[in-house]
Amino acid sequence: MENLWGIIVRRLYAENRQFATVDDLKNAIEEAWNGTEFEVLEHLVESMKNRVFQVIQRSGHVTDY
Repeated sequence: MENLWGIIVRRLYAENRQFATVDDLKNAIEEAWNGTEFEVLEHLVESMKNRVFQVIQRSGHVTDY
């Protein structure tokens, strides 16, 4: 989930974009979410098996992800 939020945040604040109101920010988040390509989501889901395996291998310590 953190990786998906990272993708969305980078889109939101690309080119130092700022938002005048909370509603502007909410709308931009929704646009970024809706504009996320299916392939990006699919890649994140498919990588979960490896992510979880690495967390277990490292006893919860820092992973490569």
